[in-house]
Amino acid sequence: MAAKSAHVLVVDDEPHLCVALSRILEKGGYRVTTTTNGQTALKLIKENRPDVVLLDLMMPGLDGREVCRRIRKSGIEVRVIYFTAKADASDPSKLKELRKEADDLLVKPATSRQIISKVSSVLNGDVK
Repeated sequence: MAAKSAHVLVVDDEPHLCVALSRILEKGGYRVTTTTNGQTALKLIKENRPDVVLLDLMMPGLDGREVCRRIRKSGIEVRVIYFTAKADASDPSKLKELRKEADDLLVKPATSRQIISKVSSVLNGDVK
């Protein structure tokens, strides 16, 4: 899928991070929608059917893992990239578990190049 036609939903409870990620992805040619909570993310996924969800793991209310579980249970075809802090990714067994749930994983902080590359890879099916 060409980057210019792909829609990315960014879900992170830190509004400034949503803005920064949106700018990075838009410069990369993606259409971007953002939200700061899991409940709204599920609604947006159902209504807008994004191609990729860049999903923070640690959020109040519905965390990223629960959002991912509900997406998978819904049967909606969308690729999910967990976006997580280094501490979350430091445990090899937890890392393996996270990779089973989502299509890929991106560790914070990430460079613009890493973010664009990861989204592009997931869209092209170059994951796991």
